[in-house]
Amino acid sequence: VNGVLGLPRSFGDIEYKGWKSQAWGKEFSADLVIAEPGLLHVQLDPKRDSFVIVASDGLWDVFGKHEAVDRVQQWLSRQGSLDGASHALASEAIARGTHDNTTVCILQLRWT
Repeated sequence: VNGVLGLPRSFGDIEYKGWKSQAWGKEFSADLVIAEPGLLHVQLDPKRDSFVIVASDGLWDVFGKHEAVDRVQQWLSRQGSLDGASHALASEAIARGTHDNTTVCILQLRWT
């Protein structure tokens, strides 16, 4: 948001709400941030989908979504640990020079 606030942080930063025309000497026609989350419905495939990566922008700033999924699949085929895969992704994001906090959680999907 205006090169200052990352989108994942905009939900909770009250100082950016209600600034239609008060921010940075610019005039805006609407609030800079809103507290309405975007929702996306995704059809999962039990034959293909075995986990979900939930992560902060510290990871997504330096990883593409397909690359992150590939890394987790590689890790699980060698090590078998979701916790280890989460730590490995976060560590690699830091090694790549991410400039933000990095949180990674991998949720295993168990189909019945």
